[in-house]
Amino acid sequence: MTSETNRTEHAMCHLKSIKPYDGWTSDKYMNSEGKELVMLRRRNVPLSKAGFTALAYDENNSKCVVGISSLIGVTEKTMFCRAVVLVEKDGSVARDQRAVRVAVPDIIGNSKEQILSLKDVKAQNRKNQEKAKESMQAKANGDNSRATGGFSAENILGKLSDEDTSDMAKLGLIFICVVTLLRIIASFRFLFNAILLPLLVMYAIQNCPSQVTFDTKKELKRVLRG
Repeated sequence: MTSETNRTEHAMCHLKSIKPYDGWTSDKYMNSEGKELVMLRRRNVPLSKAGFTALAYDENNSKCVVGISSLIGVTEKTMFCRAVVLVEKDGSVARDQRAVRVAVPDIIGNSKEQILSLKDVKAQNRKNQEKAKESMQAKANGDNSRATGGFSAENILGKLSDEDTSDMAKLGLIFICVVTLLRIIASFRFLFNAILLPLLVMYAIQNCPSQVTFDTKKELKRVLRG
């Protein structure tokens, strides 16, 4: 593996060790100039608009994860680069992706000791994830057992006395009586609207006096007399 790949892998191992459930991934792609770039994603969301030559963990200074944009200079064991802060030292995504200068080892991953350290980080990361899953599962099982033990039907019925049971039965009977009464009232209303109301209308039409018998002068005199 190249030094850039090892440096990126080292940064990814650091992110997964401090935030194992944030879904960190690194995607490589080729730009228009045919240069290989890498982009950091969190839960499949890219943290930058453009890619970088590599990702790096600035363990000597800021303790942040940065994206290396360009190289300033190289000494015997150190690379000085221009970079952009992507993730803060506490594992939170950087809100202001500020430009910084970082000094990173030039031979990361080339020696056997550094390769073994990367493997140790991966193994520790797996152990941390397994421990976290076990603790979460144990907590969930404990909560479920307490929930089912405290609110099961048998426990509730066992805590209720005979007096409470009789009161609940009375309330149930009252509720049934109220529902039955409402249904009876609704049926009477339907009977009135469907049968009685049409009969009243027909009776009124049949007994209404004819317009021929209406005397205008006579009725006007009655109105004027009050």
